Amino acid sequence: ISILNVDMLANSEFYTAAFPPQYGNALSGVFDISFRKGNTNQHEFSAGFGMLGLEATAEGPMGKNSNNSFLVNYRYSSLDLIDKLGIADFGGVPKYQDAAFNLNFRTKNGGQLSFFGMGGLSSIQEKGYEDETEKVLQYEGKYSTNTGVIGATYLKTLSAKSYLESTISASGNSITDQTSIQNNDSIVV
Repeated sequence: ISILNVDMLANSEFYTAAFPPQYGNALSGVFDISFRKGNTNQHEFSAGFGMLGLEATAEGPMGKNSNNSFLVNYRYSSLDLIDKLGIADFGGVPKYQDAAFNLNFRTKNGGQLSFFGMGGLSSIQEKGYEDETEKVLQYEGKYSTNTGVIGATYLKTLSAKSYLESTISASGNSITDQTSIQNNDSIVV
């Protein structure tokens, strides 16, 4: 399940072969994705529940008569929620949650300052049994990933044909794969 939520995205561009100069020495391809800015006129809220997850999004201006805006989103795995409530018994439930934000400010000199970030936690645990009675466990595996990025962008228009854009960001991720195999007579290790 992608950590990129369509409620947060503005536009995306995909380049192969020749690249615009801002992408430097990219070798094979560039997929440039941008978060959209929040609504600067009114506050808006939305919530949704689907087979894969439930989510909430909020956006709007920060202060009266302001061109500053915020956009935040949070998602949680609905299958994990259904499993925790005991409504259905799933084998290998994808558990995830993610959040993203984009804060935009106009500066006094006509520039734009944006703070952005997104992060997510996900895991799935599976168990394999010898037969359908689920009495003899053959293997158990837990796989998890965590990822996050946070950053800031400053954009200043210099003339009708030029601008200055600077971005700084930090990111991190972790991947864990734990598998255990039971040494039963019916299993060759």
